[in-house]
Amino acid sequence: RNKDTKELFSDRATVSNLIIKVGMENGVLLPCSTWYGDIMMLLVQMTMTDDELGMVFNAIEKAAAEVERQFL
Repeated sequence: RNKDTKELFSDRATVSNLIIKVGMENGVLLPCSTWYGDIMMLLVQMTMTDDELGMVFNAIEKAAAEVERQFL
């Protein structure tokens, strides 16, 4: 965390791009705001199956782990 600005990530666009990349590697689009860098926007279909939803949650878990590994 930056002590002056209280920002958790100094380069939010890099964090956002990493989340998008990990999502795509796991077959899921995880749009992430480059302005904030820590907000993912989820567009979940009402017709999504449990397996598809599980795939989304799995991708989010992997993306969060990768952000922690690289930036925290």
